Amino acid sequence: MPATTITATAIASALLVASPFTAEAAETQDHLEYCNAIGSLAEQIMTTRQSGVPMQEMIAVDPSHDLGVEMIRDAFDTNRYNTAEVQQQVITEFSNDWFAACLDATESA
Repeated sequence: MPATTITATAIASALLVASPFTAEAAETQDHLEYCNAIGSLAEQIMTTRQSGVPMQEMIAVDPSHDLGVEMIRDAFDTNRYNTAEVQQQVITEFSNDWFAACLDATESA
């Protein structure tokens, strides 16, 4: 299977996991569970970005998923790196940033 197929599948799976977690669901669900899903989605998106998949292909997975599109656009504001070590640092930082933003948003809601 080509790398783009694997990563597109990973994004689709992550979007499915995060989809039930709307802002309304966050009010009734455990905030940490919701934000874990957001962090996982961010991790998948940045992993895919670092592997070189074009933005158009990533958005085409589910263009109606506003949060996913926003994350993808945000991921493309970050450079793509060649070394696995730096890629992993960028992936972790991106995931942590989205997780923290989610916590801030859900705690103040």
